[in-house]
Amino acid sequence: MPTSLIVYVLVVLACDLALIGWELAATPIRTGDLLLFCALLAAAVICIEAMRRLGQPSGVSRDLLSAWWLPIARWPCCWSTSIT
Repeated sequence: MPTSLIVYVLVVLACDLALIGWELAATPIRTGDLLLFCALLAAAVICIEAMRRLGQPSGVSRDLLSAWWLPIARWPCCWSTSIT
């Protein structure tokens, strides 16, 4: 891989992590929101583990499965910006 591509990906990742940290610092933690996040995260883990163990059915695309991993991981930050 070209060095410039690696640097670009690392810079974008660092900016994303910095913004996540900034939003988390300003986000009030509510018990209900935390429980909902934990429930959604547990459902995602169960789905991923079941898919790993049972395998992918034929004719089904994996693209939509991976589309949910990042939104679930970033949900608290998105929730905090939509409320304020």
